[in-house]
Amino acid sequence: MTTPNTKMAVPDRAIASILFACSSLLVWRAWGHLHWDVLGRLGSLVPVPVREQLLFPESDLAIANHGLAIAALIWCVWSWRKEWWLPSVVATLFTALALFVAFFIDS
Repeated sequence: MTTPNTKMAVPDRAIASILFACSSLLVWRAWGHLHWDVLGRLGSLVPVPVREQLLFPESDLAIANHGLAIAALIWCVWSWRKEWWLPSVVATLFTALALFVAFFIDS
């Protein structure tokens, strides 16, 4: 007779979704720091081309923020299909926060 395997597998898809979501939030924080803090305090000292690039809504950091949030969504959906529900719920919470920040606060 074989005994059932009671050890749960590592929820790698949910972990990847959480990492992508946290990376998206970190990129959003970096973009926000450049956008509001640096330009708010040092707005007159920053050269005009640099200021325009930082204020441009589709800058590299904004694109990275959106891409990481979408990657988190893809991995989150995949984790719901393949893994246990608890890690998937945690991944969903992080992904929802990253998507909200990327697409509603950013715009």
